[in-house]
Amino acid sequence: MGLFRKKKKNTEITISDGVVLKQPLQMEASSWLKNCMAKSLLVFSVVFGSLGCFLSSFDLQYNVLFVALILAGAAFFFTTIYYRGWIMDVAYIAFFILFLFLVRGFQTYINSGYYLIINRILKTVEDYFDLPGMQYYEIADVNEAMAVSIVVIFIGTVMMIVANVIVSRTMNVWLLLLLTGGLWLAPLYFRLEADAVYMILVIVGYISVWAIRSSGAYGMDREHRAYKWKDRKGKKLRIWYMQDAKTMLQGMAACLVVVLLLYGITAVAGNKSTFQTRYRQNPYKEESETMLQEMSSRGFSFFNRYAATGGISGGQLGGVSSVMPDYQTDLVVTFTPYSYDPVYLKAFTGTDYISEDSKWDTIASARLLSSQLEPSAEEIRGYMSHSFGSETEQFGTDLEAEQLQAAYADESLGGRGYMKIRNQGAAMTGMYPYAYAPYYVPEQYSDTTGIAGEVSGSTGDIRWGNEDLLYENGDILTGTLPLNNTALYEYYPLLDTDVWDETRLDGMDETAKENLQNLQTQAEEMYLEVPDACYDAVKTASQEAGITDADSPEVIVQKVKDYFTNEFQYTTRPGMTPRNQDFITWFLQQKKGYCAHFASAATMIYRYNGIPARYIEGYVITYDDIINGELNDEYRYEDFYQGESLLGKTGVVDVEVTDARAHAWVEVFSDSFGWVEEEVTTAAVEPEEAQDSFWDVFGGDGTGNDANGGNGFGIDTMDWNLDDIRGIWIALLAVLAGLGLYSAGRKGYVAWKRYQTWHTPDLNENIVAYYAVISGKMRKKDPAYAECPTYRRQLAYMAEHMQDWKWDADMLADMLERANYSREGLPDFDAKRVLLELEDIEKKVQKWKYSRK
Repeated sequence: MGLFRKKKKNTEITISDGVVLKQPLQMEASSWLKNCMAKSLLVFSVVFGSLGCFLSSFDLQYNVLFVALILAGAAFFFTTIYYRGWIMDVAYIAFFILFLFLVRGFQTYINSGYYLIINRILKTVEDYFDLPGMQYYEIADVNEAMAVSIVVIFIGTVMMIVANVIVSRTMNVWLLLLLTGGLWLAPLYFRLEADAVYMILVIVGYISVWAIRSSGAYGMDREHRAYKWKDRKGKKLRIWYMQDAKTMLQGMAACLVVVLLLYGITAVAGNKSTFQTRYRQNPYKEESETMLQEMSSRGFSFFNRYAATGGISGGQLGGVSSVMPDYQTDLVVTFTPYSYDPVYLKAFTGTDYISEDSKWDTIASARLLSSQLEPSAEEIRGYMSHSFGSETEQFGTDLEAEQLQAAYADESLGGRGYMKIRNQGAAMTGMYPYAYAPYYVPEQYSDTTGIAGEVSGSTGDIRWGNEDLLYENGDILTGTLPLNNTALYEYYPLLDTDVWDETRLDGMDETAKENLQNLQTQAEEMYLEVPDACYDAVKTASQEAGITDADSPEVIVQKVKDYFTNEFQYTTRPGMTPRNQDFITWFLQQKKGYCAHFASAATMIYRYNGIPARYIEGYVITYDDIINGELNDEYRYEDFYQGESLLGKTGVVDVEVTDARAHAWVEVFSDSFGWVEEEVTTAAVEPEEAQDSFWDVFGGDGTGNDANGGNGFGIDTMDWNLDDIRGIWIALLAVLAGLGLYSAGRKGYVAWKRYQTWHTPDLNENIVAYYAVISGKMRKKDPAYAECPTYRRQLAYMAEHMQDWKWDADMLADMLERANYSREGLPDFDAKRVLLELEDIEKKVQKWKYSRK
């Protein structure tokens, strides 16, 4: 009749004829800590053994002890919290938040470790299938063993969570095989052997799981019992044997002994060479190998196909899924700042867009390739000094620099500067090292300050960079600055940005005008072609940008910039261009990408509208970089700059330029000036990046203000930046708010369900349920109260310990017993009176609770 009335049934379980067990059955509790340790050992052996099989098979070096200790701790932690109710929920949330922070901070190591593993797999595939020319991924300059260790820890921790759920709930060996089997099966596919110790761990783990599952003694409950009664799908009660640590460890030890014996017998009796001789590959594997070989030869479209370091890729396009700078210093630039505008260092000039190869080609690279496949730096310099002499003489020196030289000489708006550039880490990307030249460098230089002699005498390896530049038709195409070499450039910055003003021609002499006209003719012949592969997309983009035939070149240039700003988004994770897709067409359709996408597309849109344009890669130095640079007291301001400066007299600074400042932009031709750089990359960041999206936490660019990459902390430098991790703080607040709502909702739901139990039509059941609520509150506040098993003893305990107790405990106990156990129950009048008294007692319990604090 009532909730407690069901306890009158004396449930019996017949074990066999004449042997009957009755509830409650007194059973000894097992050790919770030992049980957790035993189960965590089982989880650890399966997960760590599988990971070890994979790593040892592919000969990947990592810190075994470090990884083992971390994963063992993770296994024990997740096993311990699994049966803890709300503690488990809170612990998982706390772990998830910590996981986000650590992944964010160690993103460089995680990315590097991931690509180290991918590279090793690709090398195995290349050797196994004898595939030439496999493309590998560039790795940041980190400790490789540590990088692999960290990525294994993060992957292993996630696997520990899943494996613990499987082991704790179902002890299902097939689910464990599904989770971990691929790690040791994949190497076997390529006939690779794992270290014996890892294979033994895995086999022992699988066999132990199967054996324990068969015994049924693998459960654990929150009461920490060794046994419990279990209703088997509503059919009958039976004794359910819970996990016992000693039994589990003994079983695992027995499995280990059996596996070691089998391993020893196999090692002694088996013959590896005989096995390999008799090995016959089944047709199904042969068919799968054919498919895998074809897929490998086409490439894996989820990963970068070449170095993903900003804009410097030697004109290669479409093979970068995400840009991952290593933030190592590439160049050290010494100069005097003269403007707030960015300083561009030109390296690669893309002249011809090759759609089928997804790349920009250059005249210089084509001619060098036709001359010699692998020229040395000295041969390149000699080649550049002699191969283009006639064409250089025909059109004179660099025409843009010549104009600026004239402006400086006339003491109008103009300046002359010297820039020292040391190649500290900018390695070769193409077949030769690049020169990194500022705008605008003349072919003929002059040293009026004597700075070249001073610098040369102090470093010993410096030379005039102007001598190493390849000029053709008065235009720098390329040059060379090998690693650990320094070049000194004389340059004339463009301070008057109105390059489209045709009145500029009025100040030129006839020779300069003729040279500029010849250069314009050449530019229109060479830099107006739009390939068929992207023609339609470029045409559509031009129409969307609102460009008309009546627009001037200056207006067209600005409309393209506005079009990109309003309709496109910057992202360092654009994904790779699909196979057989044109790079520029894909970008114009997707409307998101990084600098190489914007510069390539803008070049074609300008060409389509009759403006000669070409694609440029190099480095950009922002005003913030200059502010963060170091003042160089060795030189005077006048040593590095003379003439007009938009910043006034400043000083000489050393700026370290990292690969995060690698960039791509466009050069367009102005018929009143010549070639001028145009920045077309939008500052509109993709929404999920602007808000530090969930996936951004797992290895995104990491900064809110750096378009080319992100910061993080590593083993040696742990530099937290609250601006960089604002997304995590937002996620943390959201999680805490959600946790608060969940907790409040759960408490409200429990209170409502409890309220329903003593507000039924049956007043006697209401009495029993209401008293159970009151008794539960007492039990939580006073452990001694829990030792009182009957109504009479419970009420006597409350009467003894509560002040101002005014109820007759014995009479109230009689009423409760009648309501619970009597067939007739209490009359309605008495039942209502008891409920009113219980309400007063509940208030008393509440006050008593506060008085005991």
